[in-house]
Amino acid sequence: PVDETLLDDPKEVKPYDFRTANKFSKEQIRTLHFIYDNYASRLSTYLSGTLRTLCEVEVLSIEEQTFSELSNSMPSPVVVSIINMPPLQGSSLFVISSAVSYEIVSRLLGGTGEMQALDKAFTEIEISIMERVIRKVLSLMGEAWERIIKTNIQLDRIETSSQYVQIVSANEPIAIITMNVKIGSVSDIINICIPNVAVQPISKKLMMKTWYSEQHISKQTTNTREL
Repeated sequence: PVDETLLDDPKEVKPYDFRTANKFSKEQIRTLHFIYDNYASRLSTYLSGTLRTLCEVEVLSIEEQTFSELSNSMPSPVVVSIINMPPLQGSSLFVISSAVSYEIVSRLLGGTGEMQALDKAFTEIEISIMERVIRKVLSLMGEAWERIIKTNIQLDRIETSSQYVQIVSANEPIAIITMNVKIGSVSDIINICIPNVAVQPISKKLMMKTWYSEQHISKQTTNTREL
């Protein structure tokens, strides 16, 4: 029997829809934190050196959403890179806000940043400049993944509108890695979207316990060879 006193307290009873149960385990989310905290450090160093100003990158959150939630909340214009991360399956997204994108472009062209017209469309030259930067930061992401699994991350294409980035069905669960990027006085967001279907081929690898176990075995093997 249900305790009727609980039904009167909305803080105690919450509706639960089993159709939207989390697909990413807590352990997988922790492993993604491990990967992208590492990536944030690498990205901070790269941007600071390339843009010649202090840049700070940190992971704000890693949450599970549906793809439609991401798509509906995506601003326009925005720099969206469709990327492939084999052995991950299918495509993932690397989304850079217009504020961060224009700041990068401005500083690479010798400006001081702090561009205000964030709602204007990107030009072909600006997209070309961002493409070179994106290819480099994707290689850094591959390095951050290496402690879990080797992946050769490749840029498929760049879009500036969410309507052209339907990589999975609207209800597909995705992990959203939200990173805050601070370049000088400008601060905004980079989002990385990894669909649940993409991690299925490596689901057992995406566990910190598995990684620590493999590292221990590898260390034992090395020590045995030395003997």
